[in-house]
Amino acid sequence: MKPGKFTSWVLIIFFLLNFLLPAHLSAEHNWKSRAKEQLVIGILYQKSYQISQWSMEEWRAKRAGQPVSAIMLDIDHFKKFNDSSGHEAGDFILQTIARTLQRAVRSEDIVCRYGGEEFTVIRNITISAGVSAYPDHADQWTELIQVADTALLQAKNEGRNRVIVAEKQSF
Repeated sequence: MKPGKFTSWVLIIFFLLNFLLPAHLSAEHNWKSRAKEQLVIGILYQKSYQISQWSMEEWRAKRAGQPVSAIMLDIDHFKKFNDSSGHEAGDFILQTIARTLQRAVRSEDIVCRYGGEEFTVIRNITISAGVSAYPDHADQWTELIQVADTALLQAKNEGRNRVIVAEKQSF
C-alpha cells in the first residue's frame, strides 16, 4: 500500500529530526545570528490567533457538514535539548519544525505554536494515522515504516478519524 500524505509528512519529520538536524547541530553555526534572522514567534500564528479562528472554523464545519480536526504535537524532551545545546539551537529546531509543518499542510489549514515546544494544526478534514517508534516497534527502518503502515490500515478499517499506535514487537 502506498503511503498517504500523513505518512509522507511523518517520514519528512522523521528524516528531518534524525538526519538533517544532527548534521546541522554538529557543524559550527552561529546560532545567535540565525535566531535573530528568523524569529520563532514570527514564523507561526500564536495560540491566541488559533483561539480567535476557532469560531470561524466551527461555523464553516457546521455549514458544510464537515468535521474539523485538531492535531497536537509536542517535541519530546525538548527542554533537555534546549538546556544542553543552548536556546539559539532550540530556536533553530522550533523554526525548522514550524516550516516543515507549514509546508506539509494545505494553505487553508491553521498551524500554530501552541506553547513552548507544542504545535497545533487545525484542518477541516479528519485524518487517520498509524504510528510506530524505534526501538519499540521495529529494529530496522523498513520494518518501522511497514509497522506504521499496518497501524494506519487498522485506523482506516476501524472507521477512520483516529490514530493507532502499533503493537509492541518481540524481536
